[in-house]
Amino acid sequence: MGYALKRRNGADPLGPWRWVAGGAGALFAYSECVIGLVDKGVAAEAYRSLTWSLVLLPFYAFLLAGLVGAVSRKGWSAVFTPVVAGLLSAWVLAVLTETGVAPFAMLVNWRLALGVLNHFDLILAGLCVAGLALVLAVPRFNRDLARVAAAAVAVYVGYAGYCAYEARSFGEHYAETMGLKDAVVEAVPQPLSPTNWRVVVEDGGHLHDTMVNLRRKTVKVAGDKALKIARVEALYRPLDKAVWRVYSRFGPSDLSAPSRRRVHGAWQAWQDTPYGWYGRYAVFDGFVGVPQVGAGIACVVFMDLRYDGMAHAERGTYVICPGEGGRARVFRPSGPAKGVGQWPGFYELVPLAGTR
Repeated sequence: MGYALKRRNGADPLGPWRWVAGGAGALFAYSECVIGLVDKGVAAEAYRSLTWSLVLLPFYAFLLAGLVGAVSRKGWSAVFTPVVAGLLSAWVLAVLTETGVAPFAMLVNWRLALGVLNHFDLILAGLCVAGLALVLAVPRFNRDLARVAAAAVAVYVGYAGYCAYEARSFGEHYAETMGLKDAVVEAVPQPLSPTNWRVVVEDGGHLHDTMVNLRRKTVKVAGDKALKIARVEALYRPLDKAVWRVYSRFGPSDLSAPSRRRVHGAWQAWQDTPYGWYGRYAVFDGFVGVPQVGAGIACVVFMDLRYDGMAHAERGTYVICPGEGGRARVFRPSGPAKGVGQWPGFYELVPLAGTR
């Protein structure tokens, strides 16, 4: 994007510093990962927030331009444009993902996520790499080639956006067919292809979930010896052969009334914390005890349905324990994946009997 904003083709007065300035802007927002080295709880709370905030974006732009300008001795004004291009490119692409960003962090704890792109879209990455390679290979026309690459990215994003519309329409048709009133339909972009989607329909206390490919006509079958990429592709079925799985957000129908109230209470308390957005696809998974939190305290386990059946399902596990003043304490458990993004602490879980 920095090259696309050049005034003319040919020799660049900034030289390699245009790359440095644009890269600094694009990568700056991801500096939030440094927070995780200090406190994992704060890292989870600040995920895609403080360093992505539009409120602070002008400050970041001038700060980075000043630093790069001082180091390169080109002056802040000379590198300001590529810095801003890098910042805005990263921000816009992040907004297009299902994870999104908190655009008004420090003011409002609200997320903007358009759900058009997977968090790491291989095709989009390939287009960006190809565009950068062309700019390097043919410096005489670097501005025009950069604009062509930017246009290709825009066309691809537009197609992905149309696929997102189709996926949501499919979910809405399912909800209408099943008579689900006031249903909320979510389309979650999946890896490998813009035509792969996970569609989730929330109807009161139930989540209806399926994985489809918008263009596929036949079901793919992957054998035991098939490559991982083939096994992943086989998960996505044609629209007319979609298989819907139904999960109960607050537990099975035979759960006792006191236990169901406990699950409801844990869920509501969780949603009132900065970690609430992690639970948008989570369903009840049982009761456990956490000895380090308090003896005899029953905590509620929720599982992100997107991790159901995966090799590392514990990464989608959230433990909600009662805290002071009716507040909730949110944990990720330890275990085989200890050290992989858990917050705010590592605690072993003890299954509790007789809590149904």
